Amino acid sequence: MPERQRFTSVEVSGFKSAIEPVRVPLKGLTILAGQNSAGKSTVIQPLLLIKQTLEKPFDPGGLAIDGPIVQFTSTEQLLSHSARGRADEFFVKMSSADSYVTMFYRKSSELGIQIDRMEFTQDDKTHIWRERDSVSAEELQLPKEIMQFFVQKGDAAIVRRERATLVAASMPSADEGKIGIGFGSSPAEFFMGEIRKLIHLPALRGNPERNYGISAVGTEYPGNFAEYVASIIHGWQNTRNQCLFKLAHNLKLLGLTWKVQTRPIDDTRVEILVGRLPAAIRGGARDVVSIADVGFGVSQTLPVLVALLAAAPEQFVFIEQPEIHLHPRAQVALADLFLDAINRGVRLIVETHSSLLVLALQDVIARGRLDPNKVSMNWFTRDSNGTTRVAEAEIGSDGSYGEWPIDFGSVELELQARYLNTIDRQASATSATRH
Repeated sequence: MPERQRFTSVEVSGFKSAIEPVRVPLKGLTILAGQNSAGKSTVIQPLLLIKQTLEKPFDPGGLAIDGPIVQFTSTEQLLSHSARGRADEFFVKMSSADSYVTMFYRKSSELGIQIDRMEFTQDDKTHIWRERDSVSAEELQLPKEIMQFFVQKGDAAIVRRERATLVAASMPSADEGKIGIGFGSSPAEFFMGEIRKLIHLPALRGNPERNYGISAVGTEYPGNFAEYVASIIHGWQNTRNQCLFKLAHNLKLLGLTWKVQTRPIDDTRVEILVGRLPAAIRGGARDVVSIADVGFGVSQTLPVLVALLAAAPEQFVFIEQPEIHLHPRAQVALADLFLDAINRGVRLIVETHSSLLVLALQDVIARGRLDPNKVSMNWFTRDSNGTTRVAEAEIGSDGSYGEWPIDFGSVELELQARYLNTIDRQASATSATRH
């Protein structure tokens, strides 16, 4: 895909700890790392709110802040708060190589979070559509069922809200009559399409179940991706898709199991079965058990591995803490699985606390298996005022961080040094006692 048509960066301000603008470049692999509550998820959550709003079976009237992907119960929980007070709006800016769209969302006393305005570039000019530039349908001689539209002064366009964005159509001329006007054109259409397709895997990926409902499987996965995992595996099994064998191989590579399959329970439910042992043995083809009867690591990691294989080229997969419940050796092995997905064109956004995973990715880059230009490493911190700051690393061909903060792995090194010093002191004290 030409770079100008790619979603290349996201910038957020006024949202949670992003009191000031926070920008993250989006590449083939985007790493979000830093201390707890430093704001790693803050920069992606507005995109998830938009996705959640677009997927609602009804129009929520504004941003859907409480749903299966992101859960807020009050607008106060998502708007930035500082010593100067609480913000009453936030923005999310989505950019490609030669254009951008910025959505401004404002708190409404009656309707929660509403679209305030949309700023975008088109034909090398900056445009702003504002919701408050409105006229009634009656004034525009439009059908009565169309209640309100928004007119940008100076533009021959009617603009209206459509879920999380604004869309427009040409103003009707006198001979066009009152019907047959098409709507749906929006400068944000490309970005909204990318957000719709985004696969999100939260840090807690559900509890293992005895059975799973069958769901439709396509290229988009509304709601919680974990609800599709069993159906995706079931479909691969029925069609003898190579992805099923690749999935089993990847599970074995992580030391979790050697086999995964599904078994129908009835017309609406299937069971996920996995090999009881980490490796195959002679005559053990039927030695499988329910996923509910094995270690928690399998159920937490399986959605990640399925997403990496199911995602299409250019599709974003946002994974929070993929290392959860994984042995250190398995965390290192994840780097190779990420590399396979990136080589297929999948775009990964990974929020992690694993220094081992980051080091393994450095090793992949150093060995020439991954172009450092395809990697965006971002270190999140919060200053004394609670404002999130982001430092993007300059990655060398040897995988080095450049000016990236070094404290990510320093805790482990300090602990090792402290332990060795303790042992040395104890050995010295024992030796002195003997003499």
